[in-house]
Amino acid sequence: MKKMIVLLAGTLGLFVLTGCTNNVNSEIATMRGGNIGVTDFYQAAFLDPALGQSFSGSRKQANEQLLQEMIVKKVFVDAYGDKVSEARIEEMYNEQEATYGGKEAFQQALQASGWTKKDFQEMIRESLAIEAGLKEHMEIGEAELDAAWEDFHPEVKAQLIQVSEEEQAKELLEAVQANEADFEEVANEHSEQKETAENGGTITFDSTSDEVPSEVKNVAFYLGTEELSSVIPVINPTTNQTSYYLIKVIDKEEKGTDQSKYKEKLTEIAQSTLLTDSEFVKTAIGKELQEADIYLKEERFSDLLSDYLRPEDIDESTKNSTENP
Repeated sequence: MKKMIVLLAGTLGLFVLTGCTNNVNSEIATMRGGNIGVTDFYQAAFLDPALGQSFSGSRKQANEQLLQEMIVKKVFVDAYGDKVSEARIEEMYNEQEATYGGKEAFQQALQASGWTKKDFQEMIRESLAIEAGLKEHMEIGEAELDAAWEDFHPEVKAQLIQVSEEEQAKELLEAVQANEADFEEVANEHSEQKETAENGGTITFDSTSDEVPSEVKNVAFYLGTEELSSVIPVINPTTNQTSYYLIKVIDKEEKGTDQSKYKEKLTEIAQSTLLTDSEFVKTAIGKELQEADIYLKEERFSDLLSDYLRPEDIDESTKNSTENP
């Protein structure tokens, strides 16, 4: 049923984009490196779950947004796809498999959405190509490195316990503090973070890691070696559920004052910060689109890329679409 809804949404999209035309091979847009045809749009709409969720919104707006995304992806894949390695794509795919609980569970999730492994890997390729292209527009200087340094902390090796009940966390803390139980054994037996519990709660992280909540990381950065934290409550913003953590530092690298030791890491942090900067992203995408010689077949799409292009660029695009046959 879900696939049928998405299929119907894609069919509606064809009417919005092509009017009454029966030519499914006609082009919607051309650009450096290729074109997007009606069939291309149909296939993308079929795989886009957002188009099948509701008919209450503007179908025209949803389809135009999809077409905009298709243009951006195609431009970046053409320009930067050669910078994306197959090994990295496979690595990210395997990470998603692990997140879903293994190969079989992930394949079932893909099939339920009408996706194949190839479809998902192509989505990864597009994402990595866009990231590579955006990085080409970055200028990381001293100011950006200084900003990254402010919140940076090098690696800490620690042992972690996570439970869902505050009273249990307090009891475990008392037992460890009184030497009635070994932290490693307690983590192995009671921690609900299964990834680390099997290894006695051992985990290594720095300020950029996302395996450990920021509240827990910040406590660990200020603890000394072999020092144990108090109970740390952490609210999951997605589920609004509270988990309770204990952390014991095994070893840590002090930050010191020498930024040059961590220049590569600081550069990665600065790049990640820019990737979340909407103004930077829009500007960089706009530059790529402007260089891609995009021609939109129908004048009604002349403002399709207005999120990324300046008014004068859009005017020029409209002029080109009028002059082209």
